[in-house]
Amino acid sequence: MSTITRTCVLLASLAVLAGCNGPQDEDASVDLKPAELLLNLPENCNAPDAMCLMADGSIIVSVPNVNDRSQPSVLVKVTPENKVEPFFTMPLHPETGKAYSLGVCTSPSGDLYVNDNQEFDTLENKSRVLRIPMQDGQPGEAVVVVSGLVVANAVKVHGDYLYVTDSRITPEAETYISGIFRFDLGEEGIELKTPGTEDPHLIATLETHNKEVPIGADGLAFDNDGNLYVSGFGDATIEKIEFDEQGEVKSQELFAKADFMISADGLFFDPVEEKIYVADLMGNAIRVVTLDGTVSTLAFNEDSHPSEGRLDAPSEPLLRGRELIVSNMNFPFAYTVNKTFGMPATLSVIRLDEVKEE
Repeated sequence: MSTITRTCVLLASLAVLAGCNGPQDEDASVDLKPAELLLNLPENCNAPDAMCLMADGSIIVSVPNVNDRSQPSVLVKVTPENKVEPFFTMPLHPETGKAYSLGVCTSPSGDLYVNDNQEFDTLENKSRVLRIPMQDGQPGEAVVVVSGLVVANAVKVHGDYLYVTDSRITPEAETYISGIFRFDLGEEGIELKTPGTEDPHLIATLETHNKEVPIGADGLAFDNDGNLYVSGFGDATIEKIEFDEQGEVKSQELFAKADFMISADGLFFDPVEEKIYVADLMGNAIRVVTLDGTVSTLAFNEDSHPSEGRLDAPSEPLLRGRELIVSNMNFPFAYTVNKTFGMPATLSVIRLDEVKEE
């Protein structure tokens, strides 16, 4: 996060937490699951964020390295045996000389898409989407797919389209607008209109009401019926978008919100149990949303040292079999649950119950 964003989150956290006691206010009958250490990341990784699952069962972890910017932004690979391997170093932006990876996803071709979020240094329209061509399991030179975003956050391939969230399209406006852009899969070299609210690729917008945390559209997930879910980080909401037979947006509505959910970051849809897992970074928790919009808590813990391997400002969940893998971004905000930054950077695991056969 940028200095601006860090300050905003700190102030908002005080305001939010002054009105509630966080996850402890929930129904005492909730059965929380423990988050345990899956692995420590190498020393050149200090802020893991997004993840995606490869066809061979390995996980690609996006590491913007915003806690210690002396380290370049990288992607690392976690093998099915939980061994960490170097994978890709983000190419620097030709104008800013910086790069910060956030959302990452796979595509049917096997190529990867990753967002370069320049918002960590500037609120100009400098963020971009890159495609990393893959051949024989190895990444090639990145290609610029989209440029002109402000806060390039999540990226997701679904069907014939590439979906991208811009968490704050109008950074200087009184009304904070974020949105979802959709591109034909295979389109490249796209320069968005400024402001992005006038670009024809924009299919949906969110207004962020939490002015102290003006971070809107964040994580993306699709259910088995092709409905799209997007998290609103600052307002701690999940919205649902339905499409008609022509692929146009048919409806958009508030789908889920709960007083105990402090923020809503990365999303992951479980296609078997039909649940959405939500990373509540500010609340230091993983929430679960069922398809009737009910929110509950799967895991929560107080601030702890990273070496314990528990939740530490979780940024994104990912399901690998019946293991829920969680990346811990470990942001140290005074008034959120996570109060201190430390090393090593970690991935946690929450072991879910096996799905019962009918």
